[in-house]
Amino acid sequence: MLVSPSLLVGHQIAEALARSGVTVVHLRVETTRTLAHALVGPELAREGRRLLSRAQALALVEQACSDELTEGSYFGALRDRPGFHRAIQSTFDELRAAGLAPGGLPVQAFADERKPRELRRILEAYEAALERGGWVDRAEVLRRAADLARPAPDAPLLLLPDSLDLSAVERRFLEGQGPDRLVPLAADAASDWTSPASAARIFRASGEENEIRAVFREVLSRGLPLDRVEVLHTDASTYPPLAFELSSEHGIPATFSGGVSATFTRPGQAALAFLRWIGRRFEAEALREALSSGLIAFPQGMSSRIGPLVAAQEMRRAVIGWGRDRHLAALDRLAAEIAFPRPLRADDDSQARKSRREKRLGALGAARTFVSRALSLAPETGESDLPSLARGARTFVAEFARVAGELDATAAAALARLFSELELLPGRPAPIDQTVARLVDAVQALQVTPDRPRPGKIHFAEFRTGGFSGRPHTFVIGLDERRHPGGGHEDPVLTDDERQRINALSSTSLVLAPDRSRESAAALRTVVARLRGEVVFGYSGWNLRDLANPGEVFPSPFLLEAFRLRGGESDADYARLAASVGEGVGFVPGSARALDETEWWLSSIGDARGPDTCGVVERMHPWLADGRRAEDARNSLEQTPWDGVFSSPTPELDPRLNGIPMSSSRIQALAECPFGYFLAHVLRLASPDEPAENGAEWLDPSSAGTLIHRVFRRFLEDLSTAGRRPAYPDDLGAILAVGDAELTSMRSRFPPRSELAFDRTRDNVRFASRTFLISEAARAADVEPVAFEVSFGVDSEERAAAYPDPVEIALPGGRSFRLRGSIDRIDRDRDGRFHVWDYKTGSSAFTYEQRGIAAGRQIQPALYALAWQALLARDGKPGTVEQSGYFFPGRRGLGERFTVRFTEAEAAETLDTLFDLLASGAFLHSPDEDSDCFTCRELSVFCGDRKTSGRRSHSKLAGAQQRSLAAWRKLREDE
Repeated sequence: MLVSPSLLVGHQIAEALARSGVTVVHLRVETTRTLAHALVGPELAREGRRLLSRAQALALVEQACSDELTEGSYFGALRDRPGFHRAIQSTFDELRAAGLAPGGLPVQAFADERKPRELRRILEAYEAALERGGWVDRAEVLRRAADLARPAPDAPLLLLPDSLDLSAVERRFLEGQGPDRLVPLAADAASDWTSPASAARIFRASGEENEIRAVFREVLSRGLPLDRVEVLHTDASTYPPLAFELSSEHGIPATFSGGVSATFTRPGQAALAFLRWIGRRFEAEALREALSSGLIAFPQGMSSRIGPLVAAQEMRRAVIGWGRDRHLAALDRLAAEIAFPRPLRADDDSQARKSRREKRLGALGAARTFVSRALSLAPETGESDLPSLARGARTFVAEFARVAGELDATAAAALARLFSELELLPGRPAPIDQTVARLVDAVQALQVTPDRPRPGKIHFAEFRTGGFSGRPHTFVIGLDERRHPGGGHEDPVLTDDERQRINALSSTSLVLAPDRSRESAAALRTVVARLRGEVVFGYSGWNLRDLANPGEVFPSPFLLEAFRLRGGESDADYARLAASVGEGVGFVPGSARALDETEWWLSSIGDARGPDTCGVVERMHPWLADGRRAEDARNSLEQTPWDGVFSSPTPELDPRLNGIPMSSSRIQALAECPFGYFLAHVLRLASPDEPAENGAEWLDPSSAGTLIHRVFRRFLEDLSTAGRRPAYPDDLGAILAVGDAELTSMRSRFPPRSELAFDRTRDNVRFASRTFLISEAARAADVEPVAFEVSFGVDSEERAAAYPDPVEIALPGGRSFRLRGSIDRIDRDRDGRFHVWDYKTGSSAFTYEQRGIAAGRQIQPALYALAWQALLARDGKPGTVEQSGYFFPGRRGLGERFTVRFTEAEAAETLDTLFDLLASGAFLHSPDEDSDCFTCRELSVFCGDRKTSGRRSHSKLAGAQQRSLAAWRKLREDE
């Protein structure tokens, strides 16, 4: 029996022997643990005990820390940290392997007597949990095996490599087999590393990804058989994920000694989505993203025609937000709105509309079934024990995780095994966020498909476990000074001094925590000493992963030693090493070494000479030529289609001709920036509504404004019904009560993510309400409110519109257009004249009273004044609007009122000029980016740099000969 550090390593050694021509017969690979299990297994079975997995052991350690540590204790600040739990678990394994019982830690060995007491309590709680559950951990198995070990006649020989690192209990167990059974095997000495290192090549790369790319490029360009290549790395958290992604992307078969993280698979991601959904207070977006990103598959029988993506779209429209109780209620409310719509016209309920309703209702039904099942698997309260949550996660993955390939299937099985192990543990309720965090940590730590080198596949391994395959081509990467030898850190649980004193006081043989940098350096030399064939060393010379701390990274001291050996220059320094490796390997290789088409193009462009380089690319990819022509056109002084100016008229966009009603906001958007209008209202581009990621924000500005509008309207309607005028402070309680009622109603429809978010919105609503009441009370003697939220041509979500049809607004030349909208507030003064106001809950920073309608950018008050006069005339009650403007009651407006001065002729001329832009198809970008680009957010991505776009537009507009553009330029110049 070959006693190996691991079964994977042992099988590599046996296969390497076979490939080298050595006949191997009757050789079995074992580890001390497998030998111990074979010896102790029957006894454990008789006692009815079960072997504890590493995940289960860690969970029991976590529980012991939670039970025994308080905030003020020695380890109290660390009690909820997964890293601390792993350190405690490692220390306990070592203590128990050394034969130390919970009470065996001498208090005199510690500077602070709280520390050994807490370690003793945690270890006692852990061992008590083992006893209650009938468990045995790995340390107990080894201890029992050491006690039971006896020499046996004719037993197999145990081949022990000199390099095998054994604990005291492992050595006692093996020695108990009998000295005649133990056969030492000489291993390569660390001092032999100089021979392979002196012949090694060294390369530098720009970032860790390019280290791996460099390896792949060399292997493929040289035609090296993949199964004759091994890649060793120094950082298991960085290189295997990158190698997995790149090997998958380029179709390079690979094996990984440490396995692949389960989070790279669909079942792993689905499990995390389920857990994060619960941990984030049932944030619906976590489930919706899992549906839309292909992680979820509906089981047969649940939905034969509806896919997860369509169901995800309906979940978005339902605006679920957060909260367990919100999910089904929001989906049911949306289903009712779809099933019983309010058609605007009698002919609106067409067959096509009915078909769309049926499809949406089907998608909603699938979404509801999925969400209902997920809710049934989730905790019903704010607490949960680990086994219950693990059971729910296992069922969710089994029923809904999409499996598309062998790796997904393996991950699904591994997750089922992990969750099943955790289900067997004793359960104790804990805050749900803590339980979720423990399970998320377990999923993230899960590695699947750990494997030894296989035929036809390149092999990746952490350097300490590598070099056993005997492959003739070995790359060792990650040899920068940060990773190798790395920083030296003491054990966070037992320091070296404490270990020495424990050994002296208890006659044990606890191993001192090694000097990590020294140990790492020695381990690398040992690995290099056992390498055969070609060896290549690589390191990343530039930090590209941590953008917060970019900069140059220096090579490991080991590389300098190897460089000195290779050149026979004992005095060579880092400067000589840097000069020898040059700038390093980047994203642009030589064309003969390109991994894919992108690299080939980059290398071809870099290698090309002469003026036709771009021409070659553009002939191959015509859309790139289109982009270049567009940039040339935008940089010219001509008004071209690339600037948003059509080559022929577009009368179909003219509201004076097409009869399509316009809103004041659309007209103002046209006045601010025709190009932005073109994107939003001609191309109809829009970003999807996303739930707010900021936990301190609840409602978007539009929803918050709508809420405040309702508060003002309800308050004034109540006063009007009572025949009273507003008074401050007498009515302050009344308006605040209306605000609280509206906030409660909104909260039931769309719950806030946090109480902080709700409180901030409530404070803003109360501030606006108080400001509004003070202003209204001051004006109460001069005006009386006569109408609130007078809508025309729009359908109100709360009540029928007073005027269902749009208003006809006359323009010069006998033309007109139809206007739709909603006037927030109409007052009447003592002379019978009307005042029209629009509430603005944002800032007044870009509103200027002295600029009037501002070339159409402040034309809303004029439009609403004209609309109200038209509506009065339609009712046979002609009247005149004396004032029209904006009222800013919010925190950023501070109660300011702005009256917008205008004449009907000025408004009509401005509207005509703006509509001429639509008729001629002239959609230039605004030349004044400082103010006009303020409100354009999501769509500004299409403009590039707004200052550049504004400067281009200014130049083009200055020389514009087209009548509509010249008139628009004059309109803005005269404002």
